Amino acid sequence: MGSAKLPPLRRTWLNVTEAARYMRTNEANVALLISRGDIPASMPVSEAVDPTKHVANSARRLVHVDDLDAWLRSHPAT
Repeated sequence: MGSAKLPPLRRTWLNVTEAARYMRTNEANVALLISRGDIPASMPVSEAVDPTKHVANSARRLVHVDDLDAWLRSHPAT
């Protein structure tokens, strides 16, 4: 029996750099949207418990692709 090749899984969580590429903007804009609460973000549990583990906590934040898509749909480019 041959093995069927499965399609690649869609990455649903992106870090700030990947999210900026996905939205075709820069990291500062994504970080601003996260800090204003426009796009929800989460961070790894180890850093949420002990934020001193990583100096650049914002760089370790993760955003969900569906949240990025929702924001892009509600803010179409003019």
